[in-house]
Amino acid sequence: MRSWLRGEWEIEILLNDEQVIGYAVFRLGEDDFEPDEKFVYLRQFYIRREHRRKGYGTGALAHLIRFSFPEGAKVCVDVLNANARGVRFWRKFGFEPYWTRMEL
Repeated sequence: MRSWLRGEWEIEILLNDEQVIGYAVFRLGEDDFEPDEKFVYLRQFYIRREHRRKGYGTGALAHLIRFSFPEGAKVCVDVLNANARGVRFWRKFGFEPYWTRMEL
């Protein structure tokens, strides 16, 4: 992760009061398909297990979008199909599938 952060990646430590509850790793850039649009690739969004399902993830994501990401930016995140709880979280926030990448 250190090498990522020396490059184009940014990290935000997510706090509740002064306690670390998670982190987000992202990069700002251009959309490969629409280079004029602002784009954020949210590579990792992690909430510690004991803080999940209490609204902290929703609050942290809302804070990132409002204060850390460019206004109006397209935000993209990868979610494994097998992660049903994760898919529900992102859909609840308004994220929709854009493509399906298949591997062999």
